[in-house]
Amino acid sequence: MKNLVEFAIPDDKIICDLYMDQVGLSAVAVADEFDLFRIIGSEPQDAATLAAKINSDKRAVEVLLNALVTQGGLANDDGKYSLTTVGDAFFKRGSPLCRIFQLYSNKESWAYKRISNMMKNGPDPVAFGKGSYTSMWETGTLTQEAADRFTAMMNTNIGAVAIAVAKSGIFADFTSVVDVGGASGIFLAAMRQLHPEMKLTLFELPQVCESAKGILKHYVDPTSIEYFPASFFEQQWPANGQAYFLSNVLHDWPRAKGVEILKNIRQALPSNGAVFINEALLNEDRMSPKYTVLFDLMMHLNHASQQYTEVELFEILHEAGFKNPRRVFEFGYYSTIRADV
Repeated sequence: MKNLVEFAIPDDKIICDLYMDQVGLSAVAVADEFDLFRIIGSEPQDAATLAAKINSDKRAVEVLLNALVTQGGLANDDGKYSLTTVGDAFFKRGSPLCRIFQLYSNKESWAYKRISNMMKNGPDPVAFGKGSYTSMWETGTLTQEAADRFTAMMNTNIGAVAIAVAKSGIFADFTSVVDVGGASGIFLAAMRQLHPEMKLTLFELPQVCESAKGILKHYVDPTSIEYFPASFFEQQWPANGQAYFLSNVLHDWPRAKGVEILKNIRQALPSNGAVFINEALLNEDRMSPKYTVLFDLMMHLNHASQQYTEVELFEILHEAGFKNPRRVFEFGYYSTIRADV
């Protein structure tokens, strides 16, 4: 079996940025399609005004505009967007230096097509067969084929962060941990290698639990992990954990759903329990870091959801009944926040 905890984990920011490059470039091409650089060039305008001018949704326009800020084409001053010198020179049609044509090839990419569709029709959930991952998660109707594909993808996407969190030592004082929406269970595999006696539970849809077992066997005995196969929204929650861990979970759902999930956890935890949330956080201006701003666009595109700032996460934790939220670990673009019962 492969040893996860002895493997050196380099900072993965460069890989995160590489993946999001296609999203950023496509955002510029979509902005050109909707003539936003010319429209904004006339005067600074807020997202609501621009949305009305191009007949699009304010939230969709806002996440696109914020992506353009990270690409250097726009600036934001007190909620109003304006062209930067780079945007005016290289992105606005009619400029003798315009290079927007260099992004034409992006119009064949999945990112361009889906962002463009988002601007016209609203969020564009990732499709699988006749449904979408979002609807299948919410209703618990994920097919086994979809679960296998999703679980393998998430194992790759979050593996480095999950192992780093496990190695951080922030769970050392707990005897039992529940991984909520843990997909492949890679976090629990690292935890098992570090803590042979700890009670570890994967809380996932039944189909995802089955997929996880096929991945976990490469690192640990899959039977050393307990499984709680159920949906978040069926009001069935494991009550055997001192700590609950949610990595890349809250960003999949609108804010109200996130509060609902956290309230269920609060009810299931003992008086000495804690919840740990691992997310890529936006800075308070919501304009940086670049990776997370582009991730925010992706979350609205995929699920009509969002990335959070630290303050926003603290607010929903308080709303759900938790106390003393604080940041306890960081890796790459990700931060882990702990809050107590």
